[in-house]
Amino acid sequence: MTISCIRYPTAIRTDHVDVLCGQQIHDPYRWLENDDAEDTIAWEHAQDALYAHLSQQWRLPDHASALVTQLLDVGACTAPQVRALDGGCQRLAFGRRRPGARTRSLVVRDVSRSGTATERTGFDPMDVDASGRTILTGWSLCPRGRYLAITTARDGSDFSTLTVTDLDSGHVVVPAIGGLRYTSTAWRDDNGITASLIYVAPRQDRADAVTVHELRLGTELVGSVVDRTLPARAGMRVENSANGRWLVVTATAEMSGRDVWVGRLDTGRIRFEPFVVGTGASHRVSVVDELAVVHTNLGAARGRVCTAELPTQDPRDWRVVVAEDPRRTITGVAVVPDRSDPVLALTYRDGLTSQIELRSLRDGACYPVADLHRHGTISGSAASPPGDVWLTYTDHVTPSQILRLDVRTGSADVWYRAADVPSDDVVHTIVEYVSADGTVVPMSVLARRDLLTPEGRPREPLATVLRVYGGFGVSMTPTYTPTALAWVRLGGAWAVPALRGGGEFGGQWHAAGSGINKQRTFDDGVAAARYLIASGWSASHRLAVLGESNGGLTAAAMTVQQPSLFSAAVIIAPLFDMLRYEQTELGALWRSEYGSTADATELSALLGWSPYQEAYSQG
Repeated sequence: MTISCIRYPTAIRTDHVDVLCGQQIHDPYRWLENDDAEDTIAWEHAQDALYAHLSQQWRLPDHASALVTQLLDVGACTAPQVRALDGGCQRLAFGRRRPGARTRSLVVRDVSRSGTATERTGFDPMDVDASGRTILTGWSLCPRGRYLAITTARDGSDFSTLTVTDLDSGHVVVPAIGGLRYTSTAWRDDNGITASLIYVAPRQDRADAVTVHELRLGTELVGSVVDRTLPARAGMRVENSANGRWLVVTATAEMSGRDVWVGRLDTGRIRFEPFVVGTGASHRVSVVDELAVVHTNLGAARGRVCTAELPTQDPRDWRVVVAEDPRRTITGVAVVPDRSDPVLALTYRDGLTSQIELRSLRDGACYPVADLHRHGTISGSAASPPGDVWLTYTDHVTPSQILRLDVRTGSADVWYRAADVPSDDVVHTIVEYVSADGTVVPMSVLARRDLLTPEGRPREPLATVLRVYGGFGVSMTPTYTPTALAWVRLGGAWAVPALRGGGEFGGQWHAAGSGINKQRTFDDGVAAARYLIASGWSASHRLAVLGESNGGLTAAAMTVQQPSLFSAAVIIAPLFDMLRYEQTELGALWRSEYGSTADATELSALLGWSPYQEAYSQG
């Protein structure tokens, strides 16, 4: 059935007008914002009925359905937390979703001095909720590896529940503590005599604030252990220093910044001091002895590594250990402290590729390391004694793997694979195209080998999905995508461009496609579509654009601006009306990304590309 044959439900146009910055803005479908109105309900029911009628004609062949299921069920894993046990043994805790499992569980692996390993399930959400609606959201091993703190959430809620298990006995030692939002956990270890769990909890009297509590195992809640209330923010993270003397709290600021507070753990009450707050930049802090190791983009859009004295030091006085590299972005820093010269394990991203380096913390000098320069995504760096760095790796056709890097030798191996997926039949090509203003943009393209020439070009235009995002500094680096692999195996092509607004090339790439520059994101996406058509990868009647959330906004803007380029658009959970998004629950947090209607210049930019306004202006 062609689009011209489809009769969509009628939506009445009204004369509603808003006045923004002195400008009259027509909004003919404002009545649809009233969810409870009879007209809105009737229109939604008509839309649902149309979808139900059309979807009955869509059939996925049995072999295609089986392929998608097979590729979805391969499992996944995350880098472990590692603790030293008595007798030279180690305990590792890592997340794993087994092939076919509905949720991720936590695996505990004990390794003896001789290397013999025993493995067990530390926590499985299905044991407490067989419906699969409860998921594991976080975990933390105490410094000596005996106690395991678990946080879970149900039905996608922002609020989590905290429990603590004694791994030696298997008993739950802290019953469920619920109602925790933005929570994270750390530990205070009193010379191995007692262990205390430290966690973030909301203030009962203030919705905009949280405090930090301590729970000594085997006793009652000690209560607040801080002299300062912290602001309630998403992404709050509490971490111990390696020597157990410092506690670091990190929280989001706006959408791209991260603020940091530090406090002493080897005192009674913890007095948090702002370490770096309110700069608008992003900071991650690790502590080695009394020295803070700071991964920051303050004054360095692609990131740098500095050291600073604790508890506080003016950022202008930080010592730069690893300077900004204009060609690539630092994405992660792990510190291996157990040697006279601690080692920095740095993960880098250069567009759509990842790599790792080992550097001296003292002077930034490079150490030899295995070649891990790959067209994929390396992330999750964490260090453990005596000299290991743990990473995760994935690409378009490789499910997640856990890599172990030995900093003493520079060698790396695959410690754990979620699954082996044959991929010799799939070719991953990185191409470059030129956007409207002359900017060169890279793009990943996947296709089946037998559909390409020996030079790697398509033999004929392929049914192609162009997946877009381009926002919030999120990098669309290669990650395992079952739907992409299935689409390619069925004879199509899958393309993912690094649109401006993302973070593939650091903070400047993000800034170039945000705020009043947001139209560049859509220009990059349109240029990607034109490249795919002009180079023979696809044709307009065989090209679809796909986007979700901010990517849904991108796909919508591209479609309404250049509808002739696409035969289909798959738009999931998007923003459409960019003159009203600030009225949503989280909209105010997105102003730095999109702009605000309260500013005349930003309003003008929004009017120039907002999909809703563009669509109704076209009739």
